[in-house]
Amino acid sequence: MRKLKALFAIGAVLGMVSSAGAITVDGSWSDWFSYSGNTTFNTWNENAVTTLNANIRTLNDEEGPTPGGGGQNYDIEQIFYYYDDTDPNASTGGVFYIGMVTGFPPQGMPADGLYAGDFFLDLGNTGGFTHAIAVSTAAQDAGRYGQMFGNTGAPNWSVLNPTPFVASTPWRVDETQAGAVDVTGSYNPSIATALTGKHYFYEIAFDVSGTDEDILVDPNNGGIGIHWTMQCGNDVIDVRDDTPFVPVPEPSTFALLGMGMLGAALRRKFTA
Repeated sequence: MRKLKALFAIGAVLGMVSSAGAITVDGSWSDWFSYSGNTTFNTWNENAVTTLNANIRTLNDEEGPTPGGGGQNYDIEQIFYYYDDTDPNASTGGVFYIGMVTGFPPQGMPADGLYAGDFFLDLGNTGGFTHAIAVSTAAQDAGRYGQMFGNTGAPNWSVLNPTPFVASTPWRVDETQAGAVDVTGSYNPSIATALTGKHYFYEIAFDVSGTDEDILVDPNNGGIGIHWTMQCGNDVIDVRDDTPFVPVPEPSTFALLGMGMLGAALRRKFTA
């Protein structure tokens, strides 16, 4: 009986780990976190957020738009990010995920001439921005939506925010300027956005090469920078995370370990 209980326990663990940690880019935050707050309220309750994976990192934006004003439509609430390592024992790369809750619609506010900015990334958190992903769903951005750009090191690969809010710069990549190169094919970014109550969830994923992984996990120069704002720059989220992303086993790795344990237990049972 004890052996049977042990087998059932191992099977239960297998069931849990084989389905844990998966993130689907569909605009839903349900595989990132649970939210016990009221989504129909303008305000966002950070204390009502419970992340569903211990490796998801998050940063809360202070309540209320800053540095400008404008209310809920311009308020950024919270950002989440997570590195899903393909093989924690080798530099084989993986997938990096970013999620953000905001009141600003991805299509922007065309009547006011205001649009969503690009996500700026700094792989390795060096102080600048090494990459950017275009996320605006506005009609004028149809040709660049979902594109990812890299910085060759030349100046002026991005444009400054056309507002006096210095903290909000930059807001958009100018891919026609020197230094910007289209790297969409190398990173295969995927993007989705959706509205829940009064909050939009922007969700992004992109492939990370073994070389980029070495940068992310470098104990001396790891981490990441993430920056996003809208055209008016009334609010901004800016992550400067200098903590390396230590590779952790994937759920599938744990599942294989569990299968091995289950096989060993069955062998002992039927050979005893």
